[in-house]
Amino acid sequence: ARATLQALDGVASVVADPQRANKVLLRARPREGQAILEKIAGAVRSGQIPAIEVYQNRGDLDEAFRLITTGAAVKAA
Repeated sequence: ARATLQALDGVASVVADPQRANKVLLRARPREGQAILEKIAGAVRSGQIPAIEVYQNRGDLDEAFRLITTGAAVKAA
């Protein structure tokens, strides 16, 4: 599923975060100015990506502030 997401037009990166019960949370980030939600939804509908849930995260100012103030953003880069 990760490789399929990464291959979609407009996807800049995909990060995998293992979860419980053999599940993985995949976070796809778009290239600058690209809309990728419909492309991802299409891949899920066609069976290319097995998914339980698909959602769009428009960002969270509290999370961004925490990353900046704790230095986690620098560590992640």
